[in-house]
Amino acid sequence: MLAAMSLAMLPSALVSFICGEINDGICFLAMAAAGTVLGITLSKEPHYYRKKLRISDGFFAIAVCWFLASLAGGAPYLLTGVLTDPMSAFFESASGFTTTGATVLRDIQELNHGILLWRAMTGWLGGLSILLFGIALMPTVGLSAQRLTVIETHAAMESISPKMIQNIRVIGIFYGSITILETILLRVSGMRLFDALLVSMSTVSTTGFARYDEGMMHFGGNLIPCVIIVFMLLSGVNYNLYLNAVREGLRAFRQNTEFNYYIIITAICSFLITVFVLISDNGRYLGNCMVEAVFQTVSMITSTGFCRADYNSWPQAAQFILLILAFTGACSSSSGSGIKIARLVILLKLIRHGISMRLHPNFVDTIRLNQKPVPSEVVSAVATVPFLFLTVLFASTFLMTLGNASVSEGFSSSLACLCNTGCYFGGAGPMHTFDIYSGPLKFLLSIVMIGGRLELYTLLVLFTPSYWEQSY
Repeated sequence: MLAAMSLAMLPSALVSFICGEINDGICFLAMAAAGTVLGITLSKEPHYYRKKLRISDGFFAIAVCWFLASLAGGAPYLLTGVLTDPMSAFFESASGFTTTGATVLRDIQELNHGILLWRAMTGWLGGLSILLFGIALMPTVGLSAQRLTVIETHAAMESISPKMIQNIRVIGIFYGSITILETILLRVSGMRLFDALLVSMSTVSTTGFARYDEGMMHFGGNLIPCVIIVFMLLSGVNYNLYLNAVREGLRAFRQNTEFNYYIIITAICSFLITVFVLISDNGRYLGNCMVEAVFQTVSMITSTGFCRADYNSWPQAAQFILLILAFTGACSSSSGSGIKIARLVILLKLIRHGISMRLHPNFVDTIRLNQKPVPSEVVSAVATVPFLFLTVLFASTFLMTLGNASVSEGFSSSLACLCNTGCYFGGAGPMHTFDIYSGPLKFLLSIVMIGGRLELYTLLVLFTPSYWEQSY
């Protein structure tokens, strides 16, 4: 994992040298060389323990991978002088690898090209999950690639192929292909090539790292936002559906319950926000209003976090819809975060099932998703997720207030990090940066980001005594 991430610094080194940023280029080269050597050296050590590792070790491996990636990924910010505070560097790196998009940086457009590319690269690697890039290396430590992938891909309930490694490679190719395609379309739409590349990497990964302080509001016209909307939507779809579509065609999408809900929710919320904004400002042009409403809706439900408008100036009802979308999240097994639509669909069916049981005590029914019965243990696990999200959100908010943050600041910051949207409600809104917080609070929010990205259970299980009792 460390070696792979170190090699990912080479493009930033190349760009730095091309743009005349020699010092930055040398820093990236040195870090890439050191990280590769260290990573290869450490990868040889676990061979002795190969037969002793068990499935439960996958939880530990995932958490450690994300934490170490965030730790090592912060080094370029420190060595190039962009940031001087180690905790700020850790926060910025964790924000990238968890595809949150929250930032402690100001005057982003003034940063050197190499560091901007590395910033986008952390999000791009984290998008499909850095774990997918490390799957090929997992056999060296004796862990099952398929079971690790099931954990990371949000416990997908469908196994689409026994050849999981081959599927991962296909998804990786698709992931890279749509990044290149979006870059080309944005360039044709009038965006500079380097900007187009950074925006595409942040779009496909649903990171939402902005190239400029004002975010997507920097780019005029409606063509560029429309291109980004399409690719944000694509990135919020279950990647397993793309594999299924190769065999089944468009029927794979039509028959998928979660995908249908995803499109319906996006359409309804976009319409409502458009109406609310138009009513509050009769002088607004309908076309611009629709683009902004759809853009923010898709950005929030996919947890991308791009901002095309100052949503803080919108009616409270429109802001509330965006807040709910942040919790909702996109499809399972996508690069987006949040609770996930599949879980919410199961919860809705569970509520309907409970109502039917009370009206008809002898009523017998099975909760289904995609025409397939959902095991009772899965339903039980799904039912606890919203409660767990709220518990962590309130706990994080409380801890933020202990660090002298206001309740509204603590809640909004915790929400932005837990749901990995990076979008702040209240205060400066889209222009909010997290550099106002102290080191301990940045560390807290970084852990919340990692927990949100790992679906909470993967991280919280490490803090239970029973996990460590069975591990030794």
